Amino acid sequence: MNIKIEQMQLAALSHSSGFEALCVLMEQTVRDAVAELLATDPANQNEVLAKHNSARTMAAFYTRMRKAVEFSTNESLGDVRAAAIDERLKEMTKENFVQFVQ
Repeated sequence: MNIKIEQMQLAALSHSSGFEALCVLMEQTVRDAVAELLATDPANQNEVLAKHNSARTMAAFYTRMRKAVEFSTNESLGDVRAAAIDERLKEMTKENFVQFVQ
C-alpha cells in the first residue's frame, strides 16, 4: 500500500473515538501486566523474568505504536498543509499574471 495513504488512514484513525478507547485499553493492559509482575513471588526467578519480559514487550509495543501513529499524523497533516500552500501559490501566480497582462 502507498505510504501516503497509510499515513492518511492512521491520521484519520488517531482522531476517532475508537482509537482513544483502544489506547486506554492497551495502557490498562500494560498496567495489569506490571501489577501481575509485582505480585509474583520474587523467589520464583523464572516466572519473574518471564513476566518482566512480557510487561516490557507490551509497553514497548504500545509506545512504538503511539509514536508511529503520531509521526504518521504529523506527516499527513504536513502534506495537506504543503498542498494547500502550493495551491494558493498557483492561484496567486495566476492572479499576478492576469494583472500583468491587463
